[in-house]
Amino acid sequence: MRNRVAKNGAVRNRAGSLVAAAFLTVLCGGAPAAVAESVQLEYLLTLPEPFDPKQEYPALLALPPGPQDEAMVEIADRAYWSHGRIRGWIVVSPIAPGGKLFFDGSERLIPSLLGELLEKDPIEGGRFLVGGISNGGIAAFRVSEN
Repeated sequence: MRNRVAKNGAVRNRAGSLVAAAFLTVLCGGAPAAVAESVQLEYLLTLPEPFDPKQEYPALLALPPGPQDEAMVEIADRAYWSHGRIRGWIVVSPIAPGGKLFFDGSERLIPSLLGELLEKDPIEGGRFLVGGISNGGIAAFRVSEN
């Protein structure tokens, strides 16, 4: 998987069973060519259960609440976004790099993330629905404008 690496390996539930979710990293070049910049953007990718890589799935870009950090991504996944796996969705939830929120500059990284996912994952119709909670809701509007 080019430019994507598992952060902590596979995620396992309390019983030790493999859960189709992992924290990954993508390198995003979000700046114009004149300014060489590369930012590591970590995100949680949750795949439907069962998952067939030959089948296309609807996808949700789920923007996290609060400081949009790893802890908030994990909390929101447990409370809300994990339901996507059960309903047959691919859900991706990015972590704001360096605490820079997705409505305060980091939204410029989202197109590169989505492009990478479209290359690697079977996204239905090549489209993502965008949603979020609290600060994630604000970010959803900003990301959609871009």
